Amino acid sequence: MEDESRNIGTVFIPDGFYLNMQNTWTIILMMDVKTRLPRLMEEYSAYPAESLKTAILKISKRLGGDSTRDALEAVENGNIARAIEITLCYYDKAYMFGLKKKNRRNIIYVETDSDDIETNALKILDVAQKIVW
Repeated sequence: MEDESRNIGTVFIPDGFYLNMQNTWTIILMMDVKTRLPRLMEEYSAYPAESLKTAILKISKRLGGDSTRDALEAVENGNIARAIEITLCYYDKAYMFGLKKKNRRNIIYVETDSDDIETNALKILDVAQKIVW
């Protein structure tokens, strides 16, 4: 499951489930932006520019003025890849902030240079099988 904050949009994760997420083992798949970008481009380039700009504006307060402006300009100019790179900075920082709330001893980082789902699932399974619960 993806590591999330207590709320996802306007939906809140039940307290017990969320606390269990915070206290159990967490496996983080580490993938650089260049590896992630083609899949994200495929997914987000299907949306109309106005929808992407609306989504960027929703996170503008946390993204910051300059980054918001740059991401909006990138969408306007059809440079979806650049807009994704800019917004990933925000999302990656948010995930790293969330990880700081977890017990460091229960976090395992798995490096990958592949965006292939099966390859990465096998890497995660390999690590998960070695965890002593």
